Amino acid sequence: MANVLYSGKDRRGKKVSGLIEAANNTEALRTLDAMGVTEVLLHTDVSTSPGIEVPAGEDERERRVRARRQIAIRRSPGFATFLANLARSMPVSFFIALVPLLLGLFLHDSQLLVIALVAEVAIVGAAYWSYRRLGSFVGFTKAYARGQWDTALRVAGKLRASSSPPVLLSHLSIMEACIAARRGSTADGLAVLERDQALLETMTPEVYASRTASVYLAGGDYAEAVSRHREASLTAPDSQVCRLDWAMAEACYGDADRAEQILDGVDEQATPRSAQPYLAFVRGVVAWRRHEPNAVNQLETAVSGARRTAQPASWTLLAICTAYYALALYDAGERDRGQRELRRVWDILKHHAHRPLLDALRRRFAFVNAV
Repeated sequence: MANVLYSGKDRRGKKVSGLIEAANNTEALRTLDAMGVTEVLLHTDVSTSPGIEVPAGEDERERRVRARRQIAIRRSPGFATFLANLARSMPVSFFIALVPLLLGLFLHDSQLLVIALVAEVAIVGAAYWSYRRLGSFVGFTKAYARGQWDTALRVAGKLRASSSPPVLLSHLSIMEACIAARRGSTADGLAVLERDQALLETMTPEVYASRTASVYLAGGDYAEAVSRHREASLTAPDSQVCRLDWAMAEACYGDADRAEQILDGVDEQATPRSAQPYLAFVRGVVAWRRHEPNAVNQLETAVSGARRTAQPASWTLLAICTAYYALALYDAGERDRGQRELRRVWDILKHHAHRPLLDALRRRFAFVNAV
C-alpha cells in the first residue's frame, strides 16, 4: 500500500487534489470513483514512484495542501515553486515581514525599508537553504541531460556528502552508472552498481530491474535492457509505468509486434499524467517501423504532450521522442520540418541516442554526421 497523488473534480465540479492509499493505481481509481471524483489524473505510480510520507495525525485539509504542493513541484521543480509553496504554508510569517516593507514605502522611511528588506532577504535566504538539496538534484539532472558528465558527477558527490536520503542516493547511483557505461562500457556501469550494492538493495525488485535497464541501454546492450524492463513488468504486473517502459524498449530497439501487444495491456487512466504522452510515442514508433502513414500524427501527439509535462528529469526521453518524430516527418516528405524538430533537441540527443536511432538519423540528416 502507498499514497497515490491525484487531482480531479468532486461531485460539485470543484477541482480537488489529494493522496489516496491503495495497493496499485487501478485500485486508487476505483476508490476515487466511489468517492465521486471525476476527470481523475494520477501523478504517481505505486510501484515506481518514491512514496509520499504523511505525518501521523495529519487531517484531510492538510493532506490536500500537501498534495497541491507535491503536484506543483512535479510540474515545475524550481526555487520559485518551492518558495511559493513555503509562502502558502507560512502565510503569517511572510505577511508580517511584508508589513514593514509596505509601511516603509508608504512613509518614505529609509530605515524601516532597510530593516524590512533585511527581513525579507533573511526569509528568502532561509528558504533557499532548505531548497538547496532539491536544487542541487535539479542541477544534476540538467547536467546529466546535457551530457555534462563531469559537472553531474561533481554535483552527485556533493549530494552524497550532504546526508541525502537513500531514495535520492540510489537514483544518483544509477545515473552515475549510466555515465560510466556511456564513457566506457557496460562493465564500467555495472562496477558502479556493485560499489553501491548495499544502497541499491533499498529499492524494490521492480524498480531495481527497471533502473538497471538504463545502465545496459547506456552501454549498448539492448537485449539485456529489454530483458530488464520485462523483468520489472512481470515483477509488478499492476504497474502501468513498468509495462509502458517495457513497451517503449521493445518499440525502440526490440520487437515492434511485441511492443504493440504489451501496450494493449496498459490502462491509460491508471498511468501517471507525466507518462501518458509516451503511450502515443510507442504507437508512433511501431507505426514508423512498419512504414504506416499514421506515424507522424501519433508522434506529433506524443511530442506535444511530452513538452507540456517536461521537466529536467524527462528532457532525455523528450529528446528521443522528438527524434522519432523527426524521422517520421522526413519519411513523410517533410524533411525541413523534421530537421527543425531534430535541431531543437540535438544538444541533448547526441549524448543519449541509442545506436539504432542514431544510425537512422545519420542516414537522413546531414548535420548529424557533421558534428
